[in-house]
Amino acid sequence: MIHRARHETPSPSESAVLSLFERRPGARLTVGEIASGAELDHASEIIDGMVARGLLWPLPRGRFTLPGSVGLEKGLLRVRASGQASVATAIDRVAVGRGGLGGGIDGDMVLVRITGAEGPLRRRGVVAAVLSRSREGCGGVLRRAGRGWVVDPMDPALPRGLPIVGLPPVAAVEGSVAWGRFSGEGGRPSLEYVESLGSGFSSSTAISVVVRDYGLSESFPEDALREAEESARKPVDAAGRDDARDLFCITIDPVDARDFDDAVSISRRGDGFELGVHISDVAAYVRQGGPLDAEARLRGTSVYLPDRVIPMLPGSLSSGSCSLAQGEDRLARSVFLEYDGRGSRTGFRIARTVIRSRARLTYEEAFACMQGDCHPIAGVEDALSAMTALSRLLDADRRRRGALDLGSDEYRIHFGPSGEPERFERVPDDESHRLIENFMVEANRAVAEHCSWLGLRILYRVHGEPERDSAARLRAELSELGIALPRARELRGADLSRILAGSAGLPVFLLVREAVLRSLQKAVYQAEDLGHFGLALRNYTHFTSPIRRYPDLSVHRALSALDEGAPVPEAAPELAETCSAAEQAAEDAERECMELLALVHLQTRKCIVMKGVVSGVHDFGFFVRLADLPVDGLMPDRLIRAEERRRIRVGVPVEVVVIESDPGLRQLTLGPAPGRR
Repeated sequence: MIHRARHETPSPSESAVLSLFERRPGARLTVGEIASGAELDHASEIIDGMVARGLLWPLPRGRFTLPGSVGLEKGLLRVRASGQASVATAIDRVAVGRGGLGGGIDGDMVLVRITGAEGPLRRRGVVAAVLSRSREGCGGVLRRAGRGWVVDPMDPALPRGLPIVGLPPVAAVEGSVAWGRFSGEGGRPSLEYVESLGSGFSSSTAISVVVRDYGLSESFPEDALREAEESARKPVDAAGRDDARDLFCITIDPVDARDFDDAVSISRRGDGFELGVHISDVAAYVRQGGPLDAEARLRGTSVYLPDRVIPMLPGSLSSGSCSLAQGEDRLARSVFLEYDGRGSRTGFRIARTVIRSRARLTYEEAFACMQGDCHPIAGVEDALSAMTALSRLLDADRRRRGALDLGSDEYRIHFGPSGEPERFERVPDDESHRLIENFMVEANRAVAEHCSWLGLRILYRVHGEPERDSAARLRAELSELGIALPRARELRGADLSRILAGSAGLPVFLLVREAVLRSLQKAVYQAEDLGHFGLALRNYTHFTSPIRRYPDLSVHRALSALDEGAPVPEAAPELAETCSAAEQAAEDAERECMELLALVHLQTRKCIVMKGVVSGVHDFGFFVRLADLPVDGLMPDRLIRAEERRRIRVGVPVEVVVIESDPGLRQLTLGPAPGRR
């Protein structure tokens, strides 16, 4: 998996060494002097570990000092496809030239040596040491170079022409795709051959490269599989549970879903409602501390890619015994929420239940039924009618409290007979999707309140308020798009929602949405309930997807401990951090696959006029965000007439055609549509 930078707390022994150097600023000490001054046994091992982590820097003649005393700072190296690089230190971002990477690659934790200034506000430096790699290896296209072979990585942030060794003769084929593990210390990175992923470039091969690059495993360890299969064979035992099988429960999911971890039911209560949100009781099947739990914790989340799913749990559970399949008795953890006729919640309770889903609906079927179509299963129409009424009340409540409505920017890919992408379809952001989202938010909110009231340190879902300077940055970005943001010191959810609603349906909407997202902090998992800015909620957690998210499973376990009168262990900060990192890696992998397949798709669409909007303007040309595909392309300056260039600015709608699409290089070259040049 691609590692994310994280804070590592020094051990007591390391803290003693650091305190010694703080008492003696600029000191250059030997191993013996450090051992004596910090009162350490096994000082050499401790020092070696501190050097590896960038806490100490080795000097000639066996001496050591703090990195800062010799102009070194620790930070995260970021490299763009253009070759521009910087190191994010605790102070600022240090610019690094192409020749100063020191063998570092995008995402590595490095020590950077400050060499000067680049303008009045930015420092310049070179990478002095790579402390930890961001990834184990990379995949790419093989080509011969002299008497050897090199790999051109499919990740544009990596350098081309990486030498690869250990390539067996059967795999040494020009243009085939291979994956290798990084080897060597310092200097230009090289690869050691691990496996061949295909004899030529295809959509499936491209996704396999992303899977390997991100360290995602498509297989499970044998002991985890055995435990999953044994758990899956357990009979459904209703003892000690509320029997909710008489409730009319339904599931609403994407058409290709296999893991149904939530079902909903509703009953009228006078002029109000009782909503039931029923979540698969995965904790009853996954023993804490066992091999299956260890693997689920390592994965952190299921990953949904265009042509495959990499589940957090084996299929015997994720799409088997834990999935709330139609007509099957299933163990669940249910949240029953009561609302008055205005949609205000008047109470809730959480219960261990056994349920039986009466109908499996797709979002399309549910939406059609909500619009008046009939459904062959009796009771579905009445249930959806009541659910729609409640969901609309919850929509109104979200607007009143100032929750953000960012909409959806998801695509579904339809593959042709050859296995290549044939059509991209936007996932609709219709009322059926909002209904399920509203109900899941309500259940998550109730569970968070319940745990927070009890003072439990579970994994909460935290979305912090925007940073102070984000309002000014967003105002400048929106102004470039012709949109005014009300002048205020702080960003308010209600203002952002009005901006999004006002730009919906306009060509610039996606750019506005991205600008708003950039102004916000990233939602993460924490052991403290600090609230959720985007939802405008004081309490929030993730509870409703334990089949595919480990934080949800951990929350279910906390509730089970409460039921049994057992102590509820505190969620470790390390678990919050690793789950947040796993979520980010999954999102990155999903986005990369979508972009790759869009480029593959465009290789056969060179004569088709497409609509887009200018997303960036530079001296060498301008970038265009295509309206119906998740990708940006560059229109080079040489293809733009002078009078056309004068009217080009960010946010201007344009019509373009594909000049060249190269998935291997992640490059899309566009030209003006006929009649526009």
